[in-house]
Amino acid sequence: MQARLIAIVAVVLAFATSFALATPREDLATANKAFRDGQFLEARDRYNFLLYPRVQLADTNDLVEAYVNLGVCRLETGDDGGAKREFEKALELDPNKQLDPLVITNKRAIVLFDDTKADIRTRREREANARREAEEAERIRKIKQSLVGVRDNPYYLTFVPFLGQYQNGDTAKGLLFLGAQAVTGATSVGIFAYLTNKYGIRSDKVPVLEGPRVRRLQQIEIGTGIAFFAFYVWGVVDANLHYKRQVRAQIDESLLPEYLQEKPKPKKPKKTSLLERMQISPMLTPDSVGIGLGWEN
Repeated sequence: MQARLIAIVAVVLAFATSFALATPREDLATANKAFRDGQFLEARDRYNFLLYPRVQLADTNDLVEAYVNLGVCRLETGDDGGAKREFEKALELDPNKQLDPLVITNKRAIVLFDDTKADIRTRREREANARREAEEAERIRKIKQSLVGVRDNPYYLTFVPFLGQYQNGDTAKGLLFLGAQAVTGATSVGIFAYLTNKYGIRSDKVPVLEGPRVRRLQQIEIGTGIAFFAFYVWGVVDANLHYKRQVRAQIDESLLPEYLQEKPKPKKPKKTSLLERMQISPMLTPDSVGIGLGWEN
């Protein structure tokens, strides 16, 4: 048993020593010979030694050949994913590489290689299109940024509650003025309407006992009325202080040339899977209950 173990260790050491002593070109020639002889496991290990973890081949043609042959070896040994990765690396170095069916006799390898080339081409086209679209979007963004949109503010709106602040960009302040005027104005008008409806316009119709109460209501009516006009004047003064005849505004894209308008994103295609087209609904009859199944064409 010990002798057998020593023999195995000796073989491994000899194999490793042969790797260490040989030049990369010699290792490549040895790997190619094993590959041509159909010894794919040995060829895979030798190619792998030349390419990982550090590439030892300086010539691009040698590198492409090594990656392709390693991919075929991986395919022959059941590693389809690894084969595709090696083919991708070969095509990164030589995008126009084609497999010679007289050299690569595995038809699956040729199909996988061609599919990988098509995938890379499609991916690069997609990336190029995305890059062009991003560059065009950035160019249009800069053009729009350099344009100045102008909005004219009518002066008369400074006398309208809320709208004066709104056109100045002070929406929150305008809402405060509007709320204050609404509360004070509604209170004053409401008390006036109540007293008029109950006692009429003339105050001599108010009973003596109700006089103090009516007087307090009149005081509140007058006070809230004064407050209403005070808030109104305050709002008008504020709107005039901050009024600008023209302000910069967002550009109306409908007025821009068509090439500068933002293009709508294409709608996602309608899903047509069987599960999504399937419809399930309950069916009720006087004697039974069931489930109905149908689908859309």
